[in-house]
Amino acid sequence: MNIQNEEQELLERIKTDPSFLENANIGLLSNKDFMINTIKNNPKAIQYAPESFYADKKALFEVLKNDPSAIQFAPPKRLGRVPNQS
Repeated sequence: MNIQNEEQELLERIKTDPSFLENANIGLLSNKDFMINTIKNNPKAIQYAPESFYADKKALFEVLKNDPSAIQFAPPKRLGRVPNQS
């Protein structure tokens, strides 16, 4: 299967179940445009984004600009926040 077909198939699956990203090709996960489109289609997919995506503030802003609610699905440690331990 070529990368474009894999990308299209994965995007379709992620619309209903973002956990398909857990076994995705690392090349796709590292592709900023793919991740932006994926998260725009399903904000819950942000929880499966690689560290490099969170490090790219422009990409993160692009996603949150489209749907600010996506932030609720992001792991706090990847956003540089640590929950209170009180």
